[in-house]
Amino acid sequence: MKNLITTFFGIYLLFVLSTSNTAAQTLVPSEAVAPTEHALHGYATAISGDWAIATSPQKDVNGAMNVGGATFYRKTNSGWIIAQEVLPDDATALSNFGISASMDGNTAVFGAMLNSESGLFSGAAYVYTYQDTAWVQTAKLIASDAEAGHRFGHAVTVSGNTIVVGAYQANGNEPKSGAAYVFEQSSSDWTQSTKLFAEKGEANDFFGYSLDLIEVEQSTMIAVGAYNATAAEDRSGSVFIYAKENGSWKQTTEIFDLAGSSADLFGYSIYFGCGTTPEEQTSASHAECTELSNTRLFIGAPGTNNSKGQTGSVYHFSDLSLGFQNMQILEEQSSANKDHFGTDITIMNNKLFVSATRTNTSQISHRGNVYSYSVADVNPLNSFSDENHPEYGYFGTSISSTSTDMIVSAPYETVDGKENAGSVYFYSSIPVSNEDEPVEITDYKLEQNYPNPFNPSTTIKFQVREAGNVRLIVYNVLGQVVTTLVDELKNAGSHQVVFDASRLGSGMYFYRLEVNDFISYKKMLLVK
Repeated sequence: MKNLITTFFGIYLLFVLSTSNTAAQTLVPSEAVAPTEHALHGYATAISGDWAIATSPQKDVNGAMNVGGATFYRKTNSGWIIAQEVLPDDATALSNFGISASMDGNTAVFGAMLNSESGLFSGAAYVYTYQDTAWVQTAKLIASDAEAGHRFGHAVTVSGNTIVVGAYQANGNEPKSGAAYVFEQSSSDWTQSTKLFAEKGEANDFFGYSLDLIEVEQSTMIAVGAYNATAAEDRSGSVFIYAKENGSWKQTTEIFDLAGSSADLFGYSIYFGCGTTPEEQTSASHAECTELSNTRLFIGAPGTNNSKGQTGSVYHFSDLSLGFQNMQILEEQSSANKDHFGTDITIMNNKLFVSATRTNTSQISHRGNVYSYSVADVNPLNSFSDENHPEYGYFGTSISSTSTDMIVSAPYETVDGKENAGSVYFYSSIPVSNEDEPVEITDYKLEQNYPNPFNPSTTIKFQVREAGNVRLIVYNVLGQVVTTLVDELKNAGSHQVVFDASRLGSGMYFYRLEVNDFISYKKMLLVK
């Protein structure tokens, strides 16, 4: 990592993209929460393994306004089900619990930026841990210098033993310039280790409005967005990169567009990606990159202009070993003025997904849309938005993914006549097969999982010659059952299941298929 580079002078290429009709994802079934007017269900989302989160930061609770709440979904063979709804015991009116969310393995973090424990709207963040059968609150994070109005918790991100919390109105280099706070876990406790702020920050830069972090080359890299910072022009926006060197966090790079204009909103969204192949491309909070050359950074700037007006764009930095010099600017050719292309960004199965929440589709205003592109060559693939989505639903406000699953929110949708109740939609990169469709299978077969070695998820495929009760079980090297992936009647045909090992340690595991009189074993290697 280059040290103390404070501006971006890279040469960039402009890619104007159009969409095609190549399918890239499948909508899968999911349970719906009971709609609550103005709750904004799905305002923030997160996903890791077989768990997903959708928050409702403006949900009223027991007559108190905008207390908030969060819903945990769990993936099953038949779709995503509601597993648990959470709310801190000390949540109060106007807390906005769930204004932000992040999850990695068995750790989930929620922001409550209007919590007033340390002064009106000082903010807080809550940590939940999965214990045995439920998600349990295990910590409440407060900034060391918390004051009224700081809005600590507007953005959160977690990876491994590091949590970063953004407070875009905290005092940094100047009052109200913004800050981000790093918490690190020692044993079971989370302790603030440092406070990050821009070295030349100004009031209302909104530093800490967006965040992401990634583990790379046995180190951690943090990106902090300040979309209102002065860079190329007044309030054009910047993103600041921090790395841990000799035990201390240091600002290494400030990234901005030299051709940027005021109100570009550069840094409104940030996303780290890892890997160059489908099995390697996962969300930053679920992956550990081995090399900077395989690490990517995407920055959303939904206020940028092109020939059609203020359409928005995404900046793509590949091969970070080059020091953020290899840049492309992505513009969606079909975007119109004020579509807000670049609202949120994620990667699923080597495909880049970018949302444009204010897109008008089929003459419906602000329905919202999500566009997908090939990560490898940044070629367009398709766009999708349910034609049943109502006006002003803002589909794509939050999008989160693993390598195989994605959750997309529309928090302003009217549901059952309740305005701004909100909805979430789940998609899979694995096509859903119709098991009732006759398939000519002449034998039973258990295939080798792919990828192998894997981290943290892998796909296991098998075929069944005759209908029967199928059991697919994972064991550790001691022969102890780790999990039962399948235990149900299956029709003859080809089947597959995703095994997520986010909560397991590295090592060798075995999986066994039992159906009718057929039994087969194979081994797989988890490397973290």
